[in-house]
Amino acid sequence: MRYRRPIAGWAALIASAAILTNAPNTAAALAAPTLAAPILAAPTLAPLTVSAVAASADDGNVPGNTVDNSLSTRWSAEGDGQWIRYDLGATTPLGSLSIAWYQGNTRKATFDVQTSGNGTSWTTVIGKRRSSGTTVQQESYDFAAGSARYLRIVAYGNSKNAWNSISEVDIYGPAEEPPPGGLDPDAPPGTNFDLQNWKYTPPYYPDEPEVYAPDLVGGYQKAGEFFTDPSTGGMVFRCPNYAGTTPGTSYSRAELREMMIPNATSGSTSPANNWVLSTSSADDIADAGGVDGMMTATLTVDHVTTTGDAAKVGRIIVGQIHGNSAEVIRLMYQKRPGDARGAVYFGHDTPGNVNTYYPIIGNADNLNPPNGIVLGQRWSYQIKVVGQLMTVTVTPEGQSPTTVTLPLEDGYQGDKLYFKAGNYHLNNTGDPGDYAQATFYSLTRSHTPN
Repeated sequence: MRYRRPIAGWAALIASAAILTNAPNTAAALAAPTLAAPILAAPTLAPLTVSAVAASADDGNVPGNTVDNSLSTRWSAEGDGQWIRYDLGATTPLGSLSIAWYQGNTRKATFDVQTSGNGTSWTTVIGKRRSSGTTVQQESYDFAAGSARYLRIVAYGNSKNAWNSISEVDIYGPAEEPPPGGLDPDAPPGTNFDLQNWKYTPPYYPDEPEVYAPDLVGGYQKAGEFFTDPSTGGMVFRCPNYAGTTPGTSYSRAELREMMIPNATSGSTSPANNWVLSTSSADDIADAGGVDGMMTATLTVDHVTTTGDAAKVGRIIVGQIHGNSAEVIRLMYQKRPGDARGAVYFGHDTPGNVNTYYPIIGNADNLNPPNGIVLGQRWSYQIKVVGQLMTVTVTPEGQSPTTVTLPLEDGYQGDKLYFKAGNYHLNNTGDPGDYAQATFYSLTRSHTPN
């Protein structure tokens, strides 16, 4: 039997992502995460069949014990770099695995995951990961989708000694993507998208009031600001350079704000309408509306500004995690008028509001990247937070995913967090008729229940 904790919707949200950690531009952000291994819900896909298991060594606890469907047996070998290898019998699409670590609730194991087509040449798909140290149950790890016959785990001991011990392993194919399309060009956004856990801030707030979930679900839209694209059925967010602002900012937005209580009509600051890191205190977790989180979206940036201050032209934020007083992430697209392609990068604030930009496809100081995203090109993002580890994946249509992982500071423990998605427009200069526009074709969010 498997000791898994399925969370509705998570398996469909786990996007294939390369563990490619780009170097940040501050030394502090290079510090090791305080929770280094994500504990994800195990995929709902059936595990792949393993035809043979081998290992570099064992102490009598043999490698076959890791596929006997029992947590009471294990494979063990002492020493740095010991490995256990799984033969799937034929080349097979892969996307994730789950590992139950022996005594995993008392120590943290360090390991790589590698794949191979021939058993000789290996590609590292997960590098120097650490288990959580909190459970003997299976922990799931996703990686960049690809095909291989062999998968091996290379182990480097644990936080207490040099032993490597695994009770059980399952290997899975890539998570299935939902079928494309399905959006009705004649329906309002609240019909095409699940908006019961969002509220909407319009560009001319506070003159225009915020719109809460019952009205969004009931069919709210406004021409030229928040509406359904008549050709694709996408959810369009359009914002001019000059409009209204919310407290604490000088920029306008057409943007959704997550509300953990379904169909809430107030109480944005209530703990129950926000979520916390799973490393927060028991009291903070009990008060919150959920724990950890993942948001995924598929979108196009249709138009960015071409007028105004050079530092502000062409910038738009399409996804965020907000905290009490700082922003965990601002996912940005930027394309200047002379650029052929737009860059995608993100800003991260420390809890003390010190910002650092991190590259994904280009960066704030590396615009117009050759692999950038053109206006109107579909692309997807996934922002995932498990404990104090944030993983950001961007996948342009027709290209490979790029993933950046970032440890979050201790100061975010207990912070009331929430997702935002849409168009936070970072240009308040230039031609009054200028604007930014983004269209979303999918938008999902999920959390672990507390």
